[in-house]
Amino acid sequence: MRYPVDYISIPQGYGNGHKGIDFGWYSVIHHHQPIYSVDDGYVIYAKYQTTGGNVVHIKHDNGFVSEYGHLQDVCVKVGQKVTMGQQIARMGATGKVTGEHLHFGLCKGSKITYTSADQWVNPFDYLEVYKGQVVNDKAKKQYGNQIKYHADEVIRYVYNVDDEGLVVYAAPRGRATGELLKAGTRVVVFDTDGHYSKIGENRWVWSSYLANKKPAVKTVTGVANPPLNVRNKPSTSGKVVGKLYNGDTVQVYKTKNGWAKVSREEERWTSGNYLK
Repeated sequence: MRYPVDYISIPQGYGNGHKGIDFGWYSVIHHHQPIYSVDDGYVIYAKYQTTGGNVVHIKHDNGFVSEYGHLQDVCVKVGQKVTMGQQIARMGATGKVTGEHLHFGLCKGSKITYTSADQWVNPFDYLEVYKGQVVNDKAKKQYGNQIKYHADEVIRYVYNVDDEGLVVYAAPRGRATGELLKAGTRVVVFDTDGHYSKIGENRWVWSSYLANKKPAVKTVTGVANPPLNVRNKPSTSGKVVGKLYNGDTVQVYKTKNGWAKVSREEERWTSGNYLK
């Protein structure tokens, strides 16, 4: 099943008495965003509820019924056939709510009765992020271990970068965000634009530094007094040109007398004694 919104921000997840996931927004550009059917099916309910506001239920062939609450601009009706990704409404603040959001629920069975707690399931177990959908950074941090990605999404790994990492940009040919991705970092590519790959909300990187398979990397370990210096030659007399910390990952392109070259193109060396 596809997530019901293209911009996935999650003010409240499933559990602790909350029988669904709330999808909200953290930026005005996502105000009143479209709401989509999570799978093929038929609309079996479209009414106004005192608490839920404008609510739509869609019955799916896979044995589930999906619920969408607090809607505005509902554009489907009972009996209508819908397909995965078809717009059914816009995010609203109808019913008893403190702010605009979508309450999304998922039930086993042929209809939702609101009397059986056993019907409800955790939507995280069934929803997948499809191409073109973006997961908000805050949602990634809080719910990242529960968020699944569709198999068609392109998984890539950062490689051929130096010890500093791969620069992340706010947009293709845009400004650098200050974020640097270390060698071996796993990313999901949602879209491409020329030489750039989109890996998240306002996060773009050079595609040429992404590989299909995770490269062999070394992890900085055991540095008693961080940082571990990176020098411009394999010697303690070399000028310090960078710093590494325990847990950082690097690729080693060459070794010499116990030193490791951690840049493919530049003279950047660090002690191999702390790379495992």
